[in-house]
Amino acid sequence: MNEKKLRLALIGKDVSQSDSPKIHAFILSAWGYELEYEKISTDASGFDSAMRYLLGDFDGFNVTIPYKRDVMEYLDEVVGDALAFGAVNTVVPSTRSGYNTDGIGFMMMLKVHGVDVRGKSALVLGAGGAGRSTAVALKNAGAAVSLYRRNREELEETCKELGVWRRTILKRAATISSSTPRAWECTRVWENPPLQKARLTAEAWRWILSTSLLSRRSCDSQKSAD
Repeated sequence: MNEKKLRLALIGKDVSQSDSPKIHAFILSAWGYELEYEKISTDASGFDSAMRYLLGDFDGFNVTIPYKRDVMEYLDEVVGDALAFGAVNTVVPSTRSGYNTDGIGFMMMLKVHGVDVRGKSALVLGAGGAGRSTAVALKNAGAAVSLYRRNREELEETCKELGVWRRTILKRAATISSSTPRAWECTRVWENPPLQKARLTAEAWRWILSTSLLSRRSCDSQKSAD
């Protein structure tokens, strides 16, 4: 394979609307790489065959809902945040290694927009792989982090595990991260009156490169007056 050409992919239940090919093409073209990118949507019955295909023929691939945990059984090594939170979003097939870049990516997005969360309150909506990784990254950066999820029992357990506050009702916060999997959740979150005055709101499932490198618009990152 040409060392300046990469074959990458994204797998999830429905990734048909993903901007991932554009994001990766934008970045890799600046580094002089050609890119072949494939989006693979599959239900649970097709996941095994899709994984065998990806692990055999690709330089790397990303994993999104609902397979961030399922992918781990196909890997020889799970590293860093992926191991800590039990969720993989990036795979290197040559070593069968899995990583999680959610928290790192979220903090990079905040840095690009000049947001310092030290001493600020931060509310994370959702506690899947992205939500958990983001919550801990915010906590490590000095924010007072609260976590919200619908299932109260799981909320309690997750907050104890991560060492963050639990939020059972939505109140005002300085920084809000929505780690929910559906685009319409973004609108529902931003229209919630207690949250409208947040200094920054961010939709965690497609924040960083589409915001910082491509369009710098949409509800991925919205600043409003306090």
